[in-house]
Amino acid sequence: MRHLCRAVTLIILGAALAACSRQAPPDSPAAGEAATAAESAAVMPPFHYEDVGGELAGFDVALLRAMAAEAGCELQFERDSWGALLGKLREGRLDLLTGATSTEERQEFALFSAPIRREEFALYVRAGEVSAWRADSPGDLMEQGFRLGVIDAYVYDDVIESILAAPDYMEQVAYAHFGEALGGMLLDGEIDGFVENVYAAASIIRRLGLSESITRHPLRLGEGTDVHIMYSKASVSPKQVAQLDAALQRLKDSGSYEALRVQYLE
Repeated sequence: MRHLCRAVTLIILGAALAACSRQAPPDSPAAGEAATAAESAAVMPPFHYEDVGGELAGFDVALLRAMAAEAGCELQFERDSWGALLGKLREGRLDLLTGATSTEERQEFALFSAPIRREEFALYVRAGEVSAWRADSPGDLMEQGFRLGVIDAYVYDDVIESILAAPDYMEQVAYAHFGEALGGMLLDGEIDGFVENVYAAASIIRRLGLSESITRHPLRLGEGTDVHIMYSKASVSPKQVAQLDAALQRLKDSGSYEALRVQYLE
């Protein structure tokens, strides 16, 4: 299974955002002039991925494109690692990243949009092993010696973050760069289960034909978290964020947001 996971290219997708033509703040680049901006996220269907024709697709991508069109902006995509793009955003060399969770640390260098969707996580184990791991909470599960796999760049809800921060569980936690790798680690016996976004996990299991090998554990992990577009404070003004938030609201009011949600998330 490891060779199958390695064959799935880890691609980070970014997008340059040309200056928005509507209500641009005085300190913004002139309309049509390329700003150093980016939308990025590791490949994670159904939120962001390359289709069979090599074109960037997914819910986050389609929503960002619709918001940019509504606000009179243009996008130019690029590729890099999440860590590299996050560093560029901190420095103001990139303007935005999609699919981001707001944290106190990130608020020091970033502004956040209104929520664009809700992130729900679940636990996945090898098929046939649900009964082997009975617990009332993730902490109970870890006390049984459960080896947990997570994505190293994710920010999870408070329940999972507390597990990751607990010194007693450090040796039981394994990190990977993307969900397909966690699936390979699970089937190779390196971990006992992994946490993943429910939509992303369903896509991975379906795409790789693993429905008879990996199953969702019924243990409830938490309430989930809101997901935002994250903007660099060094290159994007609060007025520009408000402008794009207004575009998002118009898409919701018109029914366009719901149409994208149904297309990609149902």
